[in-house]
Amino acid sequence: MNEKKIQINLRWVLSVLPVRFTIAIIVLSITSSFEGVINGYVMGQMTNIAFNNFAGVGTFVLLVLAAYLITYVSAYLFWFSINSCVNGCEI
Repeated sequence: MNEKKIQINLRWVLSVLPVRFTIAIIVLSITSSFEGVINGYVMGQMTNIAFNNFAGVGTFVLLVLAAYLITYVSAYLFWFSINSCVNGCEI
């Protein structure tokens, strides 16, 4: 039994993963972490909405929906990329 032991650390993971994959994980982790910021912004702006201006309310709702969509899609892709990383590294 002559098995080579591999020490798994950050340096090893970065050497095994392609650079594009590592950059994608970093970008997705940053964009998916803005849920708390968006929640705070939405709750803070709820008192400033003038409901007699439907164009302003519609714009606000569309921007909030777009921000949540981007955040949650990024969170899903981040989760998917981390799982692919684990499978690719065969840990």
